[in-house]
Amino acid sequence: MTLQQYYARLGLPEEAWHVGPEHPSLEELALRILATTERARILEVGVQSGGFAVPVVLATARRSGFAYTGIDSLDSTNAVPLRLISEYLAQHGVTEHLRFIESDSTAALRTLPQDSYDLILLDHYKPKYPIDLREVLARGLLGAGGAIVVHDVLTHAAADWKVCERVCRAFGYDWTIDPTVFNGAAIIRRAPGAPVTPRRAFLLDVRARWWAHAAVLHSRRFAGRALRALGLR
Repeated sequence: MTLQQYYARLGLPEEAWHVGPEHPSLEELALRILATTERARILEVGVQSGGFAVPVVLATARRSGFAYTGIDSLDSTNAVPLRLISEYLAQHGVTEHLRFIESDSTAALRTLPQDSYDLILLDHYKPKYPIDLREVLARGLLGAGGAIVVHDVLTHAAADWKVCERVCRAFGYDWTIDPTVFNGAAIIRRAPGAPVTPRRAFLLDVRARWWAHAAVLHSRRFAGRALRALGLR
């Protein structure tokens, strides 16, 4: 049974589990990266409906050193309850070394240990890319020889990616862009011998950028709820 058939059998409408056109090229990129690493420790920020998680986990679960951690706040319209993805994987024989975290991404990243992942995918709320990439790099979550993949860098996240470039430079990381992935994907790796000397003022600027955006977002949501309560929306 495919993932799409599984959701249909559960009675979920297609808009509740939509899998975007970046699949399967995003998974193919991830598997190429993991083919060069000793282990397959995967962190995905933005699980949504499992379009990336399921094929990558099924392809790597029997490797020595496999582990998967998926984080999602479930705010996206096509994010399903994470237990559904876990149950689908269990039906295909994968029950161990899986961890799903329903949480704000930045808060969850702050709980993860250093040197824990060989592949990290950021594919969630685009304005959060810079502050979450900062957390990943500041906390040293990426293991030696691993890579971080950031999706949508040529389109929806283009402006946010420009800030991410500054974050990469601050921590001594290089990147390349893979345009064959729909909307583009950045592949970030530690630059050999690069010093890690991020300026505190720059790091505060990244945080301030997100706080300003979050304040506007909160105000809009509050206004929307108020209008709905008054029957004006």
